[in-house]
Amino acid sequence: MPMSETWRAQLYVRVGELDRAIESLERAYQKREGALAWVNVEPTFLVLRSDTRFQQIAARVGHRN
Repeated sequence: MPMSETWRAQLYVRVGELDRAIESLERAYQKREGALAWVNVEPTFLVLRSDTRFQQIAARVGHRN
């Protein structure tokens, strides 16, 4: 079973690969992963919250057409 992009992003954060984490979150959004619904409250992503790219992804979650 393939790993979800949201989970992959968490792993990237944990090893300090923040750009790769953002890329994985973007892919998670494109794939409409359900786990992405927790992006704004997941403690792992705290380090990313000041990143404009993260803020843009988080803002789009829940506003899908």
